[in-house]
Amino acid sequence: LDIVSFLTARAPYMPLPAELVEAVKEVSLYDTQYTLQNEEVDFESDIYKLRLNRNREIAQAALAWLRQSKPDVVIVPNGTIQELGVFYRVARHLKIPTVTYEFSDQRQRIWV
Repeated sequence: LDIVSFLTARAPYMPLPAELVEAVKEVSLYDTQYTLQNEEVDFESDIYKLRLNRNREIAQAALAWLRQSKPDVVIVPNGTIQELGVFYRVARHLKIPTVTYEFSDQRQRIWV
């Protein structure tokens, strides 16, 4: 098991396929809704633009790293929102077997 940090990873040279561009937009929408606790999102808001930029950055870094490293499997905590959600979608796009595990406010509960 290798644990890889993407805290400082950047790959701005990596173009994203259309499918991943759309995935980044969708996750950014979810992020903004989650952050604001409101389903209505202003796509010109600072928070949406922040999430879009951060999610695009991780999508590029993940795509570059996953193509180069070719892991056997990817395990991602909380694979729906924020950077981890984008990483999950990039791995799935590359057809790498991917598992996510989720937590909630319920103690002693986990979903795989």
